[in-house]
Formats: sequence, structure tokens, C-alpha cells
Amino acid sequence: MLFKHSFIYAITQILPAAMTLIGISVFTRLLSPEDYGLYSLTLLLAAAGTTIFYQWLSLSLGRYYQEYVHSDQKVFLLSTTLLSFVLISVVIAIVSGILNLVLESEINFVVVGAVILSGAWFEINKRLSNADLKPSSYAISLGIKSTLAVFGGYVAILAGFGVSGILIALCTSFCVATLVQYRYWMGFSVSKVSKPVFYKMADYGLPLTLTFLMLFVINGSGKFFLDQSIGKSAVGLFSVAFDFTQYIILTICAVLHLAGFPLILKAYTERGEAEGKKQLLKSFNLLLCISMPIVFGLIVTVDEVTAIFLGNEFRESAVIYIPILSIALLTMVFKSYYFDYAFQLAKNTKLQVVGVIAGAIASFVSNPILISYFGIMGACYAILISFLVYLFVCIYLGNKVFDMPRLPWLNISKIIFACVLMVIVVKIIKFENLYILISVKILIGTLAYTVLLWIMNYLGLRNIVKLKLSKNITFK
Repeated sequence: MLFKHSFIYAITQILPAAMTLIGISVFTRLLSPEDYGLYSLTLLLAAAGTTIFYQWLSLSLGRYYQEYVHSDQKVFLLSTTLLSFVLISVVIAIVSGILNLVLESEINFVVVGAVILSGAWFEINKRLSNADLKPSSYAISLGIKSTLAVFGGYVAILAGFGVSGILIALCTSFCVATLVQYRYWMGFSVSKVSKPVFYKMADYGLPLTLTFLMLFVINGSGKFFLDQSIGKSAVGLFSVAFDFTQYIILTICAVLHLAGFPLILKAYTERGEAEGKKQLLKSFNLLLCISMPIVFGLIVTVDEVTAIFLGNEFRESAVIYIPILSIALLTMVFKSYYFDYAFQLAKNTKLQVVGVIAGAIASFVSNPILISYFGIMGACYAILISFLVYLFVCIYLGNKVFDMPRLPWLNISKIIFACVLMVIVVKIIKFENLYILISVKILIGTLAYTVLLWIMNYLGLRNIVKLKLSKNITFK
């Protein structure tokens, strides 16, 4: 079931993945580092607003949707969610308008407010499709959003609307994409809004709001310190490297989370702890064998990848920053898509806040010091330190609240060994043509890695293939 759902969600990511890569390629060719820095800072503020005011709604909806078995029960959950969203949105709209009038800034706070509202609504609807185990509607919505955002942003730049135009196009894409999930909200009724449901959602989700706020501090403080110390050009260079790396690593690994976490919840809810732990280990092993080669592969092909996807003004710096950012984001993958499950399964999200506060403190302390010595590279070192602190604290505290399965160290060693050999093989490949070179590196690297997993019989791969082949032969 996990492999099936992972495959379905992987298919759903193909169009959004292609469009996002096109978007990064286009925007880094049409925007200067200063403009990209302004764009990144605006998105960062919008992400903070979404996190503070709406993330708890999205997370609670995803957590409890499966628990409300009957459709009449789900109406209470959905009605409570929708009314909460509307009331919060009214406040956000008023505040963003006031800030735009009062503050003198290059950032348009009305646009920030629009991105917050539309982005939050999109995330809630996307979470709903995921919780309802509907990867097709999830895929269609994500595909519409990605396509419209990139195409609209491109047209906005050519029309001379600049950064604001790109952001308005993004808002439009969010709103149009959510039409896919409109049927979920057809049963809305004010009479179905439930105080007990609201309190239950708030109790689960609000502690996570602080968690995600501190995570915003970890991810975003480097950009603000760079803006103050060096300028928006530095923010743009750092943001492109970080966003590009984050997109490649987290987008692919998020597929495994989207497919795996609902199945873990289902296993614990319906079949008990023993089956839940088996599902947890399956998710970890699959995450391990996918995330590690992605990171190793990105590091070993960074010259070719940046030459293809990034504009001239961003390539040289990205080659330097991407390797350290890749390692930092790998630690975040295991924290977010495995070790954080302990707090969610134990329904003890309050304690999770301690880990992210520790990471945020590490970020606030390390960023100004390291940036003053190493410039943009200092921000890369700071985010690695922050993520490591966050990871280790979460592992320690997670084991206090939930009995997670022991880590499969043999499987971990197999994957590391396979990745190291894959890198050695890829490094010796030489071609003059850039596109032939990257294609051959990806093909040979993937083949070498797969063969090594076969030889080591990772997760019984060799046995599974033999069983499939024997069934086909028997059928014929």
C-alpha cells in the first residue's frame, strides 16, 4: 500500500515539478538578484503569516479527518474549519491594509496579505485531498497552481509589473486551483460549527503554530540578517540556492510523507501499535533509500544542474552554497518526515515546540556571527547548525513521549555505502556536451545505485523481483 500510494503521489508531482523548475529557470534569467531578493522576502513574510494564523487549521484538519468516519461528522469538522478561516481572513485583510498605509517599505503589504489568504486556502484544500486519500484531486490542484503561477509570472514580468505582478499571478493560481475541492465545502452550515471540534483542533494545532513559527525563524532569519548586513542582492543569491535545493529535495521526499503518514495513522488507529510500528519502519526505509541518493546526486552534479536551470547571475554562487544546503535539508527531511511523527502519534505537539525553539535560538545566535565572518556562506553554515540542533532535540524528546521503532542501522549503512559508490562512478563520467553529460550521469548513477541495492537485497528487493518474475512466468 505504501509503495502504491508513493507511486501515485510521485506521478502527481511530475507536472508541478516540471513547472517549478521552469519557473526557477525563467525567474533567475529575467530578475536581478536584488529583485529576486525582494520577491523572496515578500514570500517569507507571507509564509510567516500563513504559519502563524492558518497552519493549525490545516494540520488539525489533516489529523482528524480520518477519525470522523461518517459524513455527518465530517460536516462539523469542515464547517468549523471554514468559519475559522473566514474570520481569521477578515482580520488579516484589515491588518495588511493598515500596514501598507503606515509603513514605508519596498514590500507591498496588501500583496503580502493576498498571498497569505490565497496560499492558506490552497494549503487547507490540498491537505484535505491528502487526508481523504484522494491523490488525483491533489495532483490536479497542484498542477493547476504550478502552471498558472509560472505562466502568469512570466507574462507579468514581460508586461513590466515586476515582483508585484509575479505575486499577483501566484495568488490567482492559488484561488483557481482550489476549485477542484469545492465539493468538500458544499455542506457548510453555520449551525454545524462546533465549539468542541474547534477546541479539539486548537488544542492539537495551536502548539504546532509556535513550532512552525520558530521553523520560520530558522529558515528565514538568515535572509533578514543578510538583508541588513549586505543587501537584497545577497538575499537573492542565497534564496535562489536555498529555494532550488529545497525544492528538489523536499518536493520529492514530501511525496513519501504524503503517501506514508495517512497510512501510519490508519495502521495505528485500525490495527494497533505493532502494525503501526511496522508501517513506521517501512516509511523510514523508503525515505532513507530515496532521500540519500538525491542529496548525494545533487552534490556531485551541481555544476551541470545549475548551468541548466539557473540564470548567469546566480550560477557561480549556487555551486558554492548548494552542497552545504543539501546536507542541511537532508537533516530536515528526517526530522519532519519521520522523527516528528512521534509527537503527532502521541498527540503531544506541545513538547515539539521545545525542539524548534532550540533551533531558532541557534539560528539567531549563529547567523549574525557567521555572516559577519563568511558572508552568504555564513548563512548556509548557520542553517545547517540550526537544523542539526533541531533534529537532535526532537529525537531526544520524541523518544520520551512515544516508543518509536529502533533505527535500522544495517539499512542505513547499506544506503550510505551505495551512495558513496554511486558518487565515485558518476565522478569519472566526462562529456563535452552539457546535456549529454547530465543525462548520462543521472542514468549511470541511478543504474549503479539500483544495482547495489539489488546486490545488497535492500528491503528484500531481490526477493520481491524474483517473486514477481516467477508469478509472470507461471501465469504465461
